[in-house]
Amino acid sequence: LEHIKAIITSQEVLLRDSSDDHVIPVLEEFQRRLPVGNEAHHGQGDGEVGEEDESPFEFRALEVALEAICSFLAARTSELETSAYPALDELT
Repeated sequence: LEHIKAIITSQEVLLRDSSDDHVIPVLEEFQRRLPVGNEAHHGQGDGEVGEEDESPFEFRALEVALEAICSFLAARTSELETSAYPALDELT
């Protein structure tokens, strides 16, 4: 999980080594879910008002980061289960 390190302020998210292959999907998710500049005040024009718009920027950024970490862990768990179950079956 060392690949996702960020400093979250009230107005921005600073990512360590944003060119890392593990960080790029997280960066894209930040860009998708956290509007920049005037978009933050006017919405994205889709007419939907969700709970995300009511939360402070820091909370929304932290949510994106935590979801990325959880997704990484879930994918890693699936990989390990795929290789572990056949080995366990051979032992029984």
